[in-house]
Amino acid sequence: MSKQYIYFPFTTAQQRKFLFETWEETGNVSESCRKAHVGRTTFYYWKERFDEHGYAGLEEFASRAPKKTNRTSPEIEEKAIALHVEHPQWGRRRIADELAKATGTTDQR
Repeated sequence: MSKQYIYFPFTTAQQRKFLFETWEETGNVSESCRKAHVGRTTFYYWKERFDEHGYAGLEEFASRAPKKTNRTSPEIEEKAIALHVEHPQWGRRRIADELAKATGTTDQR
């Protein structure tokens, strides 16, 4: 039987602010987490940033998006689109093969 993972969305800036406001009022981490609907791990993850920057530190966090995307160059994209318009019956592999022939490169699959 495979493990089933539960998806937990990222906390919002409002949620993080409410979490730390409640914590400052009550001094109770468990109660603050329960009211803000977050886990204790989330509290301690953000606490270091809160201690260092205050409420401003809770606003944004580092993006997890890839820093470098593997995009095809615009020239190749234009050629691929032109081939697709010219030959709508061709699939992606045929177009890739035709582009490889035209540029003199080989596909390394």
